[in-house]
Amino acid sequence: MPAMHAIYFITPTVESVKRLCADWSGNSKPYAAAHVFFTSHLDDEPLFSIKQCGGLTNGKLKTMKELNLEFVATESQAFSVDMPEAFQQLYGPSAELDMRAQTVTAIAARLATLFVTLGGR
Repeated sequence: MPAMHAIYFITPTVESVKRLCADWSGNSKPYAAAHVFFTSHLDDEPLFSIKQCGGLTNGKLKTMKELNLEFVATESQAFSVDMPEAFQQLYGPSAELDMRAQTVTAIAARLATLFVTLGGR
């Protein structure tokens, strides 16, 4: 479909970006252009990977935006960070300090996207 534009809606991870770049590697130009949307903030490492992706950086990347979607609105006045394993990772008998730190960081990032969406500063 070389005449159509592609819309990528992906998580901001190195793995997701590698798959995106794989679509555009070498002489393969599967679409006329790419519009890439990330579910949350894009860190430096995946951003650098996109810069190195020649197939995208030669004018084919038309849109690249970060959306704040790391939460689930379950009702009009309720939300979830959708991490059912978090309680066990934080307070379980086998919870390790490193795992606790990763879990707290993930929860904080998801809450930050919620606050940005709600207009908090």
